[in-house]
Amino acid sequence: AQAKKEGKGVMVMISREECPSCEYMEGVVLEDKVVIAEIQKRFVPVHLDIHNDFIPSNLSYIGTPTFYFLDSNGKKKERQDGAANIPNFMNIIQKI
Repeated sequence: AQAKKEGKGVMVMISREECPSCEYMEGVVLEDKVVIAEIQKRFVPVHLDIHNDFIPSNLSYIGTPTFYFLDSNGKKKERQDGAANIPNFMNIIQKI
C-alpha cells in the first residue's frame, strides 16, 4: 500500500541471522549513502528474516540474501541472488 501511494516499487531482502553475505549487504552496501538515496528514491524497502518472518510462497529462495524487486502492485520484476558490491548493486537497482 505504501509503495502504491508513493509511486515506488518494493525491494524485499530475504536474509537470516549469522549469514556473512547478509551481514555484508546490511553493514556495507545498504549503509552506503549513495545506495540509500537510490533505494529511497525508487523503492519501499522490506527486510524479511527466514527464521523470524513470514515469507510469501511466491518469494522463494535457495540461499540468503535474496532480493526481490516488485512493482507497486506486488508483481515480481527482478530477482537477485546473493551479495553484490556497491557498484554492482547500484547497477542492479538502477536498471529496474
